Amino acid sequence: MRKTLNFINPSEAVINKINIYNFTNSVSFNYLISDFPHRSADILFISSSMIHICRDYREFSYIPFIVYGDSQFIEKSFAVGAADFIKNPWSFNEIEIRAVRYINKDKLFINNIEIQFSNSSIQNSEYTLPMTVNEYKILSLLSNNLDKIISKENIYYKIGVKNDKSRVIDTYIHSIKKKINQLTNNKDKNILAIRTIKNRGYIINSQFGCG
Repeated sequence: MRKTLNFINPSEAVINKINIYNFTNSVSFNYLISDFPHRSADILFISSSMIHICRDYREFSYIPFIVYGDSQFIEKSFAVGAADFIKNPWSFNEIEIRAVRYINKDKLFINNIEIQFSNSSIQNSEYTLPMTVNEYKILSLLSNNLDKIISKENIYYKIGVKNDKSRVIDTYIHSIKKKINQLTNNKDKNILAIRTIKNRGYIINSQFGCG
């Protein structure tokens, strides 16, 4: 599944650059253009001329963002929480190389066992179990935000369904936990890779490191 790189309110020149790139290249990422961060994005790109609005995006703190533009804005960009800065002139090759550093590689290490997952399966070195696209999106979101509580609302946005106050998220989380426990032979209910925080959301502790 291709990751989504979200450009926030880019200039006409950047929009044209993205459109030309999408038309003439076999792209590795989905390039999304919007006026406001999209909750399903994997990484945000913000122009240095727009960094004054970064602090307004606190509810999207689970998505890393990279600033691009004039080098005079480097210090200010990191001060408002940027994961990285790309100086003008930039290329899509550079953007994609930088982005990969901040996007989860879809791995977890649990009880010294490496777990790999994709939009179709989750596996260790011996066994493979099926995984749905929505299970993958949820696990990827959580594992890319170790020690951060991810709300049900953000998970609903990530999987692209309306928050109908059903138990669908709980069902997905239960299924993911069950598969992880199968692959790690974990029978101790007190040792959980994914914890439910009542009335707040879900979290993966950093003791379960990502690859």
